[in-house]
Amino acid sequence: MTEPIILFRKMKIFGIITLSLIFISCIRERELQLVLTDQSKNALWNQKEVFQNGNLSGVINQFEFYKDGSSMAFISDNESKKGIQAVLNLESSSLGSWHFSKKDSTLQICAVFIFKVTRISQDTIFMSGKGFKGNYLLIRVVPKRD
Repeated sequence: MTEPIILFRKMKIFGIITLSLIFISCIRERELQLVLTDQSKNALWNQKEVFQNGNLSGVINQFEFYKDGSSMAFISDNESKKGIQAVLNLESSSLGSWHFSKKDSTLQICAVFIFKVTRISQDTIFMSGKGFKGNYLLIRVVPKRD
């Protein structure tokens, strides 16, 4: 008679853990969306690679992210200025899309860049390459006007 009670308790604990994980992943997805699409600062996101010695790469890619899931890509060598629009897709356009998968914490940008998000803060997103080696950052910057 005690076996069904023990089994029920184990199932209940498993259910609570499962629901908690789903809830946490939904919060993480919403948090990332709010951070990336916050246009109050009119900011860009600079993608940087973190080298093994701790140094950061020069700015190669800059992104603007929009709430509708679209994104705009730019290339610049000056992190404080908005670069020129980059062509990153077959339609010869700098307009792309972005998507975050809560299932495996994967951020896909313009169907070209795929990262595993490891940590989110208000102005920096910490990531590792998915399918390629390296650690990367998306750093929010407010570009200077000419």
